[in-house]
Amino acid sequence: MDDQPLTETQNIVNNICSAVDVWGANIYRGDNFGVGADNLFNQWTSITTKPLFLSEYGTDAYRTTQHWNPTLGYVDEIMQANWNQKLWVEIVNNLSAYNVAKVCLGGTIFEWNDEWWKVKEANGGSPDVHDTADLKLLGTGMHILTDLPMRNISE
Repeated sequence: MDDQPLTETQNIVNNICSAVDVWGANIYRGDNFGVGADNLFNQWTSITTKPLFLSEYGTDAYRTTQHWNPTLGYVDEIMQANWNQKLWVEIVNNLSAYNVAKVCLGGTIFEWNDEWWKVKEANGGSPDVHDTADLKLLGTGMHILTDLPMRNISE
């Protein structure tokens, strides 16, 4: 929903794919789901009554210190826990299980284990240390996002 106009999402949900009963979305908006009219749950209820499941939300534990060189940084599990807990509270406040007027079915935290295993040992990876080499070795592993605490997803 962040990359396309809300009217386009509305058309897809209500007209093009109207037979879909539950929608799943991978949402990375920062440490909250938006405020006021820009709040994800307000936006969703403004276009449909269909339930929304957050199939991915959250952040990994690696905090880069220089966005132009994402391999420089450190593991910050306190930041990750605070970030993910704050998002979870927003999800709980929008659960249809607690209030039938709400649209959220729940969510799955991404990234629980940070996928430390992605970089092969032959490429300098280790199952015991949070690898950052993937950001340079796997071109598709780097996503520059200015609203994340580490400005990229170091999965």
